[in-house]
Amino acid sequence: MSINITTPALGAITLASGKTVTPDHVLRLETNSETLRPDETMKFDVWLDDQPVVLRHRVPMYASCRVLADWGYSGLAAFIRPDRLVAMVIDIAAGAKLTVVENDVGPVVRKYAPFPSGSVTSGRKAIVGTDVAEEA
Repeated sequence: MSINITTPALGAITLASGKTVTPDHVLRLETNSETLRPDETMKFDVWLDDQPVVLRHRVPMYASCRVLADWGYSGLAAFIRPDRLVAMVIDIAAGAKLTVVENDVGPVVRKYAPFPSGSVTSGRKAIVGTDVAEEA
């Protein structure tokens, strides 16, 4: 059976800065919070219509921008939560260059640098070019 899940279109969005933008692409952001154990880190899935963009990712929006850029997408991407709140609106090319890292202060946004080729640890399988990771 085929299930077609569509992401609702969004009109203009007013940002916290007061600027109004209209996203070119709308992506659904889903979480594993219902099944999260106390010792687990929350991970997210991102969908563009019925196409998974990233699955079980800790930095889903920036990772999605890298995948979308690889797929040839450009422009503004809006990430919406299941409750229809907009989590982030970001330019795909700009977002593809960023990631979040932890330091002594907490999470901070930094320039993205891919892991060297062959550095994926055992027990993990990465699908190159899609940023989709699967944990064993």
